[in-house]
Amino acid sequence: LRKVLWRTFGRDLMVAGLFKLVWSVCVISGAFFFIRSLLQFVNNEGWAAGTRNGWILTAAFFVDAWLLGIMLQRMGYGCMTVGIRIRAALCNAVCKKCFNMATINKDMAADAVSFMAS
Repeated sequence: LRKVLWRTFGRDLMVAGLFKLVWSVCVISGAFFFIRSLLQFVNNEGWAAGTRNGWILTAAFFVDAWLLGIMLQRMGYGCMTVGIRIRAALCNAVCKKCFNMATINKDMAADAVSFMAS
């Protein structure tokens, strides 16, 4: 079952994982590099001193925050979509197996319909 799910939905999960990787890089770079650089700019020390470098840091921090939001949204959407598709495929397989059973009575059919409805 795990192999079938991986073959069917693995590519979509890998794309969501790629978005997660870019998101992680943006979080780390935003927390470490840009905050440290902005503190150097405010204290007028290091390579970040100067008005021009301040504008560059501001633009880079904006791009980082923008990418952070986009990647978080795409990662969440990708994982949610794959999860819904996996749940639908598994419910479909269980329902088909339940209705193809040789001995089925009304209670079993009602349980299968109840399972699909929830």
